[in-house]
Amino acid sequence: MANSYSQFSEMLRVNTKEAKWLMKILLFDPMKGDDLEVLVKELHLDGKHADLDGWPDFEWNLHRKEFWLHADESYTEDHLIWVMQALLKKFRPDFIFTMTGAGTCSRPRVGEFGGFWIAISANGVESGNTWDAVREAAEKLEQQS
Repeated sequence: MANSYSQFSEMLRVNTKEAKWLMKILLFDPMKGDDLEVLVKELHLDGKHADLDGWPDFEWNLHRKEFWLHADESYTEDHLIWVMQALLKKFRPDFIFTMTGAGTCSRPRVGEFGGFWIAISANGVESGNTWDAVREAAEKLEQQS
């Protein structure tokens, strides 16, 4: 049986205040009522619509002033977006965080290899992937024929 993976690896240099805030946010347990309330507030979420299962569903390490975000097999895109947007709103309103990743497979299944990207600001998110890009390119070529 083949396994599909979504992988990425990005680094962000942070200051002491940002590092303390990240540690607090990423160590919260949304299964605890008090933690859930604070997490929803800090991430600017509507608690009724926020899926925090497996929080945070990406790997991370904070060593000195380097915040490493990564996924070895899979991750929840919303979790990454919520953390980064909340960080940017609180500390860096003019900064844009970018991430690129790979969609891979343990076997050479047709169509299982590609990539994706996300650009996150304090107030918005843009994203895309190679599967949509190649489909759009093919449609453009068909229109030219």
